[in-house]
Amino acid sequence: MGHLKWSTNGSPLSVHTANEYGECIGRDPTSNMETADKVKRAINAKRGEPRIFTLVDTYTLTVTVFEAVRPPIAVVMCGAEGGMQRALLCSYEWSSQTLYRESVLRMETVVLDQLARVGRLRLGLRREDL
Repeated sequence: MGHLKWSTNGSPLSVHTANEYGECIGRDPTSNMETADKVKRAINAKRGEPRIFTLVDTYTLTVTVFEAVRPPIAVVMCGAEGGMQRALLCSYEWSSQTLYRESVLRMETVVLDQLARVGRLRLGLRREDL
């Protein structure tokens, strides 16, 4: 069995270094002082301010730290770039039955086969009511 590892480039907060073989190895994002400061500020975030969330992918055993204003409840895969999938992390507004983009991550292509497909959805890219 494997162990969890940090995402190398899943979000803008991801941090990586090269090992002795030139492979990218993910590191704790809070090892970057700028990210550590964001995490400290997010502890007391008010409504409409960014918070820090952690996505644990139990299929690829990766951990990704990201920023969002509201907690995401769904992942919408919407494109590919550089061998990875573009994923919109979305919150849900029940009154309009709309998913709203909260953050954008890169996920490994292998997760695509594990996700359920939906015929259609209502997607908003920006909320007006922060």
